[in-house]
Amino acid sequence: MNSVIFVRVDEGMQAIQMMQAKLVEPFAAQLRANVVGYSFQVGEISIDKIIDKIHNDTKTEFDSIIIMNKDSISPGIGDVFRFVCDAQGRGIEIYTVSDGNLTKFVSGLVGAAKDVEKIELSNVTTERMKKVASSGKWLGGRTPFGYDKSVDNTLSINDDEAAVVREMFQLYADGISQNTIAHIVADKYGLAHPNGHGRWRQKKISDMLNNTIYNGYPAWGKTSQKNGRSVQLPKEKWTVSDRQIKELVVVDNELWVQVQDRLNRQLKTVN
Repeated sequence: MNSVIFVRVDEGMQAIQMMQAKLVEPFAAQLRANVVGYSFQVGEISIDKIIDKIHNDTKTEFDSIIIMNKDSISPGIGDVFRFVCDAQGRGIEIYTVSDGNLTKFVSGLVGAAKDVEKIELSNVTTERMKKVASSGKWLGGRTPFGYDKSVDNTLSINDDEAAVVREMFQLYADGISQNTIAHIVADKYGLAHPNGHGRWRQKKISDMLNNTIYNGYPAWGKTSQKNGRSVQLPKEKWTVSDRQIKELVVVDNELWVQVQDRLNRQLKTVN
């Protein structure tokens, strides 16, 4: 496929444009993409102008666009959907380093949404996405440790991994530090970091203890783009499923509340 790498950075961050493009290139190689051009955008751009800008910048034909993550398009999930839909209508697929084939993901999500509620792609909103999430569909990103994902993006509990997750939560509820938990898990199970990058770290333990999916509430919109990098958003800014999905509960309500209470106490101590 003939691909264009599109990079968008905030105002004043032009210096990292090429650096971000270089980070995308290995993913393009994995896709066996023929990179025919690059397009750079500084600051915000209307989603209906992105493809035309890329055409103007590259002066060439392409059938796919590769970006770092969804925030390179827009922080608004509705805008991302509309952009992908527009691109698909032009015969262009969208790939992200963080989520893979975004066109395929959106198509699958729309199909799932139609099973839950007959809606048009242009009318997909956060509230309707909550309904899709409530059907057990995973809304993108890496599959959480403790779960398996089917070809239709439905999650199911991985019993072996879920047992490790529950042990982490129980250790923390019992007063063990996150750093110590990371060492215990790595030493006891010989587990590497779920992303395949080295051993368990305190940051990963913290992310998991805060992840609402383990209590049966999938969440998305947990990261945003800042200075060309993906950063974690505060939990209060996440979009969380309206209902608890019993089939996805790894950590029961009692243990979940114990852990969240301790996390909140520690946060108040730090602040």
